[in-house]
This record gives sequence, structure tokens and C-alpha cells, in this order.
Amino acid sequence: MTIAPQPAAAPLVAGKNSEPVDPVYRQIRDVVYKVSGIYKAEEKLYLLADGCGRRMKQLGARTPREYWDHLTARPGSDGELRNLLNEITIGETCLFRSQSQLDALRKVILPEIVAEKTMHITRRLRIWSAGCSTGEEPYTLAMNMLEESEKPRTHEARRPLGLRSRGSWLGSPKPD
Repeated sequence: MTIAPQPAAAPLVAGKNSEPVDPVYRQIRDVVYKVSGIYKAEEKLYLLADGCGRRMKQLGARTPREYWDHLTARPGSDGELRNLLNEITIGETCLFRSQSQLDALRKVILPEIVAEKTMHITRRLRIWSAGCSTGEEPYTLAMNMLEESEKPRTHEARRPLGLRSRGSWLGSPKPD
């Protein structure tokens, strides 16, 4: 008599179906956070469990505890951790990826920052784009900043904020 292998058990995680969270997912979350800085809050733990579930299926792991062993105790665990990180991170990069965020930056955030910066001696504005794999996001930010710097300003500023582009400053005066 042949016994067919059972499919991997569905992960128990609150969020999707409000079932109790398997404590192993919290352990996995903590390891992921320690090595990558990616943290899934309790209400988003189901997203991690979904990614783990896809990896479990690939590996034939039937339980979260068995998958934990793949991540921590078996040969090649570093490779499996990389596979899990690839599974749970956004795998997309493109120019102008999230228009609503860019609109908020342009219409709300930047005007507030520029207004605040005009009140101070140091007027340099640095923007950091974290986690951009091939560079489209910082190029998008640079294009938006350049476009915004070319628009006439309606706020009362003592001196316009400069923007560095290809080695020259747009606006005056040159920052310190």
C-alpha cells in the first residue's frame, strides 16, 4: 500500500481568517527582521505566512516548524533565507511606480519642507531612496524635483531653495 504525501498545512495566522498565529511565524519574522530589517507587524503577519507557505510548498515542508528547520538547521539554510526574502519583498521597480505617493510628495510634503527650509541657514535637502534595486525610483525622484524646481513659487521665501542637477545648481543662491 502506498501512502500519498499530504499537502502542506494551511498557515495559521491572524489577519486573513482571524485564526490564532502559529508562534513559529513570529520566530521567522524575527529572523527576517534581524538579517534584513524587514518587519511584519502582527496584523501583517499573514503576508509573511503566505510567503512561507509558497516556500513550504516548494520544499515539501508540511508545517511551519518543519519550514523553520529549513531556515535554521539544515544545510543551505542561508540560501533558503534568501529565497524567503525574495518571496516576501516587492519584486518590481519602474519609473513613476506609485503615482499617488509621488503626488503626495509633490503637492504636500515638498512644499512643507521647502517652506521650512527657507527659514533656516542650511537649505540643503537630501532625499534617500531605500531599497531601489536598479535605480528607477531615485531617477523618478530626481525628475520630480527638477520639474518642481522649474515651477514659479507662490510662497514667500527669502531665497529660493537650490537643486543640484548634473553638477550645477538650479535657483540661487548656491547652498553651503
